[in-house]
Amino acid sequence: MNLISGPVRIAKPWATDYAPLSAVTTIYSGTSVYHSEAGSGTYVHAAIGNVGGNVLYFRSTDEGATWASPVDLGVGTMFLSQPIMADGATVGLCTINSNQTITDWVGSRDVGEVSIRRSTDNGATWSSATAIGGTAKAFRVGFSISGGYWNAVWMDYRSGTTWDIYWNRSTDNGATWGTATRLVQGTDASGVGAERPDLWHDGNYVHMVWMDGRDERGSTPSEGGNIPTGTEVYYKRSADNGATWGSDVRLTTSGFWANGTTPLYAGRPTVIARNGTVVVTFDRRPDANGNEIAQIRSTDNGATWSSYVNLTNSTGAGDATHGQCRPGRLLGESWLVWGDEKTGVELGYERGTYDGGASWLPERVIDTPSNAPPPSNTASATYVHYFWTNSSYNQYFHQRHKIATP
Repeated sequence: MNLISGPVRIAKPWATDYAPLSAVTTIYSGTSVYHSEAGSGTYVHAAIGNVGGNVLYFRSTDEGATWASPVDLGVGTMFLSQPIMADGATVGLCTINSNQTITDWVGSRDVGEVSIRRSTDNGATWSSATAIGGTAKAFRVGFSISGGYWNAVWMDYRSGTTWDIYWNRSTDNGATWGTATRLVQGTDASGVGAERPDLWHDGNYVHMVWMDGRDERGSTPSEGGNIPTGTEVYYKRSADNGATWGSDVRLTTSGFWANGTTPLYAGRPTVIARNGTVVVTFDRRPDANGNEIAQIRSTDNGATWSSYVNLTNSTGAGDATHGQCRPGRLLGESWLVWGDEKTGVELGYERGTYDGGASWLPERVIDTPSNAPPPSNTASATYVHYFWTNSSYNQYFHQRHKIATP
């Protein structure tokens, strides 16, 4: 997936520090619960979609220096993990038309039909929404576009008992779509099933990760409450742009806390890939002291995998959680952002890598307000961008810093 248009240069190992952060700007004042962003060249695309409301689209043509007024794209809700993507001048937006509520192991969930909107002129104009899911019980989505191929995956509760992952794709730049197909079946008796899919396209490969309860390891704490069964992170790939898919691969073997009985939790994964190097980041709860963000990587398009490495050190009862890793312009460059409560209030943090996750810069606080939800990120031609809402979900903020240039 070429999110950053123009020539791609190889990152140099000398990049050992961060550029200064810009001032924080307010993009929007109004209800801003769910948001997502994508960069392509000098364009930065952002969208907000709240349950029961309309999708608002925001665009910057100068790498976030200025922002146009929002455009109302119609009814839709945006859920994790990456519902907006860009490839050159093409922008895709994957939303849920939340029109009913189901009850799962968490409680009440707002679900609906999966819909796609697209722009082929850098967001200047947009198509109407096209339904692609064949059900009204979809939830969180993963979405990827590259070279005319569009792949979408989502959590789906059409079974009525547990979450499965369904998939659909387009081979004509999002104009037409196939039939939604179950890609992963949830099998655990607890009802957790297969949740939180994320997707990334690299060359002909499409990489998917998700959290899964199939190993039935017993109830375990996570950030936000107990999970009925200790989940693990799973991986699946396609080598032909999504036409066919390989088998499910378990990436984590989490074991137990020191007490020997409480399962260690692994979940909320995200995935990126560039030039055959695949980086998966995920929440990991090694003990009662809180969550960490960990990484597993592959340098052969997902054929083999490293052991996990912790990327955070959340002290005391803090929680490093909801990490999102997205690539920058340079080959091997990626930026991880997450929220952490280790200082007593939740703040946003970043780490960068210039060698495909082999090594990382030290963590740095970004200027999120105290106790704001975890931030999200993307990159444009020469900047990394961070976005977040305040704790009242009624303001939407942006901050950026330069990408190192060899």
